Amino acid sequence: MYKKAFFGVREMYRLTDIISKPVISIADGKQVGTAESAVFNKSLSKLTHISVFDLELEDKVYIPSSLILSMEKEAVMVKGAALEDPPPEENCPINAFIYDEQGGLLGRTADIILDKNFSVAQIEIAGGGNLCPQNIISFSKHTIVACFDVEKAKKLKRLRAQRTRSKKAQSNEEDSFLKDTIAQVIEMLPLGLTATARFYDDFSGEDGNGEKKEKQPQEIIQESPQPDESAELFQAEDGQGTLSEHDIRRIVPPFSYLIGRKVTADLYGLSDKPLIKKDTIITAKHIDLCRRHGKLIALAKNSKSV
Repeated sequence: MYKKAFFGVREMYRLTDIISKPVISIADGKQVGTAESAVFNKSLSKLTHISVFDLELEDKVYIPSSLILSMEKEAVMVKGAALEDPPPEENCPINAFIYDEQGGLLGRTADIILDKNFSVAQIEIAGGGNLCPQNIISFSKHTIVACFDVEKAKKLKRLRAQRTRSKKAQSNEEDSFLKDTIAQVIEMLPLGLTATARFYDDFSGEDGNGEKKEKQPQEIIQESPQPDESAELFQAEDGQGTLSEHDIRRIVPPFSYLIGRKVTADLYGLSDKPLIKKDTIITAKHIDLCRRHGKLIALAKNSKSV
């Protein structure tokens, strides 16, 4: 048990004293295992779990702080072990490098002091000095970014949270758009090339000649596929099956929104040679290539805006 005068009479625990203690389940009197590490919330203000190497399972289990009864003596007493699926991400920053907001190295994390409610009271820096959770801008298992000016730290955390929300909203919007697009394309496939091309014209706001037109209410007219028209589009002058950019745009449905985006991973067909390499800027020809190899969905999932 850790006590200091400036903490008054509150009980304090050093995390390094808890790690390596045996963990005993009061429910059945068995030793669950040995405390190995800890998990904290995103602001490094509260311990949420301790990780324990389970002797029976020969694997790690994570015990929520709500099940911990006592930690101050020779063993950690818990109500029982509860398996969590998926397990929480282990992010204990003991021995992590600590940097200030300008990139200055402050030292390493020597210890983390907890109160009896498992809230973080302070983070001790090796060689002297300490931080409180209000100083923390962000952290991971290996690095802490901190600012001694609490108000400035709050401002930087707000900016980080706004960027995270913005990225998440953009990602959700793109996922939703992609799902709607795929659903519409699948619905159009039985209608043949002509109907699908007409759907693309309505979607893109262009007529069949690539000219902009005023959008009209979308009308889907069921008609039989016209193989002759499809064949004409695929007949190239050089006999190699190469389509012009204009023809590709006609037969590539709403996946044209991918044009101008960047490929984030190599895409492969049936051979070991990639169809499209990572960091390629997508054109209509790339979309048609993926369409012919059944890789349109993979192209959409592995792309990002530039």
